[in-house]
Amino acid sequence: VSKKYRYTVETIESSGEVIKIDMKPIDEKIPYTSGQFIFPSFQQEGLKETHPFSMTSKPSDSRLSLAIRPLGDYTRRLSGLSFGTEVTIDGPYGGFNYRKGGNKQVWIAGGIGVTPYLSMIKELSDESSRPAIDMYFSYRNDGDKELGDELENRLSEWDNCNYYAFDTRSVSRLSVEKISEISHDLLASDIFICGPMAMIEDLEKQFINQGVKRENIHLERFKLL
Repeated sequence: VSKKYRYTVETIESSGEVIKIDMKPIDEKIPYTSGQFIFPSFQQEGLKETHPFSMTSKPSDSRLSLAIRPLGDYTRRLSGLSFGTEVTIDGPYGGFNYRKGGNKQVWIAGGIGVTPYLSMIKELSDESSRPAIDMYFSYRNDGDKELGDELENRLSEWDNCNYYAFDTRSVSRLSVEKISEISHDLLASDIFICGPMAMIEDLEKQFINQGVKRENIHLERFKLL
């Protein structure tokens, strides 16, 4: 049973491809770990239904941030969200977090599945030490690319981290075969995957077929437990 938290919308930025929302707490700030997700209910006509969204802010931030790609009717309506709208937050949920991995990690994101990594990379920026990370990002629109660019900028500052982008408008889909050509020690790495469910399930099977232990594969399926 989760606790509900009350926020108000402070800023809204919509590019047409990604909607960025910052919220400030009305009273108590929600405690969470980077990589988790919430169910926000925006108290505005037509927007009160709830959907899961990963947070892009880090736990120590004073504001709670989301980045949402308009994929369906509800997320498209979010572009009409008004400043000052009250938000009821249900959560946090999930356990998708880099702390579950070891010193070598492979992060894989597909499209808007990049969002939990934005939260994790911001938290890692405050750490004195961090794992070696190979980040793979598969996308097919400019809005997602913009979010990936933020990850690339941060990862490029660290000697033990690398960023690889795959624009599927011009190249084939990301595969474990492609990843293994770059990251040569997959069997000693923890694998994190977030993206469309078909992509998650396909890559999971490919990694297992390559000999990666199932317990070393961490998936974000937006399940409550």
